[in-house]
Amino acid sequence: MLGETSSHTWAGRRVVLLQNREAGFLGLRSRQASWEPDGVEQMKVLQGISDDQACKDACFNTKPCNMVVFDAAKGSCVLTAVKGKGDVITLDGTKSEVKNKEEVMEEQGITQEDLDAKEEAKEKGKKDAEDEKTAAEDEEKKAAEDEKATAEEAKKAEDEQKASEDEAGKADEDAKKEAEDEGIQKEAEKKEKAEADKLADADKKANEEQKAAEDAAKEEEAAKNEQEKADAAAAEAEKKAKKEDEADKAEEDADKAEDEAAKKEKEADEAAKKEQEQNDAGAEEEAKKAEAEAKAAEAAAAEKEQEKKEAEQEEQKKDGEEKKQKDAEQQVIQEAKEGEAEEAKQADEEAKKSRKDEEKEKEIVAVDELASAAANATAPFKFHSNVDCSYCAQKNRGAFL
Repeated sequence: MLGETSSHTWAGRRVVLLQNREAGFLGLRSRQASWEPDGVEQMKVLQGISDDQACKDACFNTKPCNMVVFDAAKGSCVLTAVKGKGDVITLDGTKSEVKNKEEVMEEQGITQEDLDAKEEAKEKGKKDAEDEKTAAEDEEKKAAEDEKATAEEAKKAEDEQKASEDEAGKADEDAKKEAEDEGIQKEAEKKEKAEADKLADADKKANEEQKAAEDAAKEEEAAKNEQEKADAAAAEAEKKAKKEDEADKAEEDADKAEDEAAKKEKEADEAAKKEQEQNDAGAEEEAKKAEAEAKAAEAAAAEKEQEKKEAEQEEQKKDGEEKKQKDAEQQVIQEAKEGEAEEAKQADEEAKKSRKDEEKEKEIVAVDELASAAANATAPFKFHSNVDCSYCAQKNRGAFL
């Protein structure tokens, strides 16, 4: 029993946490390496757990368990281990500090000897209850065997009584027949009387056996009642022991709470006194230090701002030079392209002009040849008459009518 519990309902289950003196969150937290990430690892799931205290005790005795999820409806207990130094926070905002077993024991003033003694007492109580239950079961078994034996004896007596009755009837018939056949009525009566006595003895014996069976049944009923009383006494003893444990736990928790409150009050007074002394002695020094730190921070900020501006100006200057260089390169490329285009255009125009001149020259030569041929054909006539001569006009010779 490790103090009071703080529980929260989450998805139909109770998450039991240990915080300060409260044993709900069983602080069996294992110290993890710095490289291991924080989180929750499920260790195992226990079934058939009667209450949350049993679930917490199982976690407390299983390393490195430090948190449980208990479902009372199903009787299941999930043992988990919270890794890292983080706190556990539920959706409703409840925050719980994770503590390991040693921290919980130190905080509550519990030693390992106390835990061992409590566990030993618990085991002893459990063993005593089991012994009482075994004894009661043996008593019940013996009573059942006695009842069975009594029933068998009663049946045997009943069978013997029936056999005696059958035998007596047969003897009666035989006697009557013998008396009728031999005429010895007296002997038959005597024999009949003997058989009747025998039958009476058989009836007496059967009655005695029946009475014995009834007495055995009564004894069995008494044994059953005794067993029920023993069971009730065992249950009452267990209930009483549980109440005593709870009372001891409550008293122990109250003492610890009182000690803890006194301890915290003393620590608070000392801390307040120390803080007041430090505040009185170091107020002026802290003010000067704060002022110096503020001035240093302002100077550092101004220096960083100046460095930032210079860096920005240098960056802008560098960007401007790069832009100028790129613009110059683009200008050179553009001028080269324009020069090449102009040269190509001029070359094309010259080629066209050259082709036209060649065609025109060929045309002039052809006209000259035609005119020469015509002149040769009209040799007696020196000049044309009533003819528009293209040749003469081209050579500036005038037109002759």
